[in-house]
Amino acid sequence: MKKRVDNQYINIEYRDKEITIKAFGDWTLDNELSIEKELRALEFRDYSLWDFSNISSFDSVGILLFIIFSQKKSNTFKVIGYTQEQKKLYNLLVKNYNSKTIKEKREGTLFNIGKRVANSYFEFISFLNFLGYVFISFLRYFIKPSNFRYKETMYHIQRSGMNAIFIIALTSVLVGLVISYQSAVELAKFGADIFIVDMAGISITRELGPMITAIVVAGRSGSAYTAQIGAMKITEEISAMRTMGFDPYYFLVLPRVIALMISLPLLIFFADIMGIMGVCLLLKWNLIYLILNL
Repeated sequence: MKKRVDNQYINIEYRDKEITIKAFGDWTLDNELSIEKELRALEFRDYSLWDFSNISSFDSVGILLFIIFSQKKSNTFKVIGYTQEQKKLYNLLVKNYNSKTIKEKREGTLFNIGKRVANSYFEFISFLNFLGYVFISFLRYFIKPSNFRYKETMYHIQRSGMNAIFIIALTSVLVGLVISYQSAVELAKFGADIFIVDMAGISITRELGPMITAIVVAGRSGSAYTAQIGAMKITEEISAMRTMGFDPYYFLVLPRVIALMISLPLLIFFADIMGIMGVCLLLKWNLIYLILNL
């Protein structure tokens, strides 16, 4: 029984226990997917005859496809119509061909530790480089004050300072309420209720107020700065500024840094006031509760 199938890159003739494959066109990297699709659709027999006399061009990809399908699909095969150059390339590839999957080399523990240490070192060096450039750029303001960006600085003061007042006020008041309530419960066991105001006032002004402000500004304003400058880096706006002769530190970094230098002390002062106000509110509620229970 004889059957013939014609494709774009191969023509096939089926017999009982034999298959004849006649290759056409360019068996190159550009046509790899199409050739492999046609080869996978073949019904191989015990014996296969490959005819490459009508091949236009043949590179290593085409020969590898032949090696894979001729060795795996048929018990015996024969090749005709090849040139001496193709034979040399075939012998070279067959000699170095390995059908086994190469196992991925796992990184050892010492390698991972060294990699992390090296990455941390380079990040620290980059951070010092950034700080040094910011400091030098800031000192240049005294040499050439016209480089100072007033409008950008005021804009970032409004964004990072004024717009953060509400969340800082709410957080500070709640922290003041919790601190005073918890301290009142514990100090009442020793009859030291009078020290609630002192302890809450000192803890808020020295520790909690600055910490709350720093967390809010870092999570709100810091992340916004990172997203803005990161998007400009991706879209190559920073590279365009350097190409036009503008220093990105004067336009992007220093206005934000100076805005935080101005707004952060004011926000800390405001957080201290709101935290102490939370303590006062709780003491006032406790006083009303004592009067109602008399």
